[in-house]
Amino acid sequence: MNCMNQFGKKIALLVVLLPLFTFVVAQPVSPADSLLYHLKAMKGVENTDSLHYDDAVRLIYSNTKYILLENDQINGQLQRLEKALDERSYYDLVADFYNSHFDLDSIPYDALIKYGQNFFKQHYGKGPAYGSFTALGVLRSLRIPFRNSSRIYEGIQYFNAVNTDFLARKEFEGASIAYNVLSGFYYRLGLHDKAEYNMLRSIELLDDRQLPPNFNATELLFGKPGKVNRYSVLGSYLIERNKPEEAEVYISEAIRNYLALETPMMVSDAPFLFLQKARCKTLLNSDSSGYYYDLAFHYMKLYDVTPLEYAHFFMEKANDFLNKDLLDSAEYYILKCKILKDSQRLYISSYMGELIPHYYYAAIKLKQDKPREAIALLLSEVAELRPLNTRLQFIQHLKLLAQAYSAAGMNREGLATLQESMVIKEKLEEEESNAKSLSFDIEKKMQENDIKIAVLKAQDKSNQKAKYYLYGITALLALFAITLGVSFFNKQKLNARLTIKNDETT
Repeated sequence: MNCMNQFGKKIALLVVLLPLFTFVVAQPVSPADSLLYHLKAMKGVENTDSLHYDDAVRLIYSNTKYILLENDQINGQLQRLEKALDERSYYDLVADFYNSHFDLDSIPYDALIKYGQNFFKQHYGKGPAYGSFTALGVLRSLRIPFRNSSRIYEGIQYFNAVNTDFLARKEFEGASIAYNVLSGFYYRLGLHDKAEYNMLRSIELLDDRQLPPNFNATELLFGKPGKVNRYSVLGSYLIERNKPEEAEVYISEAIRNYLALETPMMVSDAPFLFLQKARCKTLLNSDSSGYYYDLAFHYMKLYDVTPLEYAHFFMEKANDFLNKDLLDSAEYYILKCKILKDSQRLYISSYMGELIPHYYYAAIKLKQDKPREAIALLLSEVAELRPLNTRLQFIQHLKLLAQAYSAAGMNREGLATLQESMVIKEKLEEEESNAKSLSFDIEKKMQENDIKIAVLKAQDKSNQKAKYYLYGITALLALFAITLGVSFFNKQKLNARLTIKNDETT
C-alpha cells in the first residue's frame, strides 16, 4: 500500500512538472547561443573541432535576423580563437562573420561601419599577410554601409584619410582599394569625372601578376584579376552615361586581361563583364546583342552565380527587348526580375549596381498606354531610392515619373516632379563642374611636369655646382696670380735696393 502511495506521488509530480518541462524544451535556442556554443567548443580545427568550425560557419550564414556583431561574448570568443586556430581558418571565419551581416533582413549599417573600421585598424599590417589581406577585404566591404546609408560623405572623408596613409607608406595595394571605393562613392553621387579619375588611379597601381597558391579571396582584387574587375566597372559607368563606344574600350581591355588569366574560374567577375558587353550592344542597337546576352548567361551558369546576378541579367535582358520594341518579351523578363527580387528580398542597391525593375516595367506600361500603372510602379521605387545617394538613378526615375504624370493628365504633379529633378540635376552639374579640375589626364600631365621640373632642378643644381667649381678655380687662379704678382713686385723691389746698395759701395 505504501509503495502504491509513493508511485501515485511520483505520477502526480510528473503531471505537475510535465508542462514546465515542455515549456523549457520548447524554448528555441537563439542563433547567438548556438554560435557561442560552437565557438567555445573549438580548441583548433582538428578532428571534432572541425565539425564545430563547419557548424559555426553554417550558423553564421543561416542567420537572417539577428545582429551578432555587437555581442560581446561572441567577440570575446573570436578574439580567443585568433591564437587557437591557424591564421587562414581564423581570418576566414571572421570574414564570414562580418560579411554575413549584409544578408540580414535589415542591414545594420552603423554596426557594420563601426566593426569594420575597428577590425581594419586592429589587423591591417599587424600580423600575417593573410590577415592584412582579410583586413583589406573588410575595408572594401565598408563601402556598402557608407554608400547605402546617409553617411556617404563621411565615407569619402574616411577613405581619403586611409588612402593618404597608404600612399605615405607606399602601400599601393591598399591605395588601389581606396581609390576603387572612392570611385564608387563619386559615381553614385553623380560626379562622373571624379569617379573615372579614381578608378583609373586604382588601375594604375595594379601590376600584371597572377593569383598565388593558397591565395586570400581579397587578392582577386589585385594584379590581372583586379584589372578585369576595375575595367568592367569603368565600362558599366560609361554605359550608365549612354557612352557605349567609350565603354567598349574599357570592356575590351577587361576581356583581354580575363583571357590572359591562368585560373579564370577563380575570378567570378566574368558574368558581370560579359553582361556589360551585352549592354553596350543594346545601346548601340546592334543585332549581336542577343548573342552577348546568351554568352553572359552561359558564364552565369558556368560560375554558378547568385540570385542577385540573375535578377540583374533579367532586368538588362528586358531592357534589350524594350529597346527593340518587343514589349511582350520585355515584360516577361522584367517580371522574372521582379519576382526574384521580391522572393529573395534583394536590396535595391548592391555591388552589382541598382536593381530597379519597376523603372523598366513602368517604361513598358507607358508604351502600352497605361500611365497610371507606370505611376504606381515608379512611386514605390522612388521611395526606395530617395534615402540613398544614387542621384543619377533618382533623376532618371523622376523624369520618367513626370512623363507618366503628363500622359495621365496629371500636369500639376508632373510639373512638380520635373522641377524636383531639375533642382537635383543643377546641383549635380555644379558639383561636376567643380570636380572637372581633377581629371586623370590633367593630373598625369601635372605629374609629368613635376618630373620635368625635378629634372631641371637637378640639372640646375648640377650647373650651380659646376659654376661654384668654376668660381672656385677662378678665385684660386686669381689668388695665385696676385700672389705671383706680389712676389714678382717684391722681388723687383728687392733687386732695385740691391742695385742701389752695390752702386753705393762701388
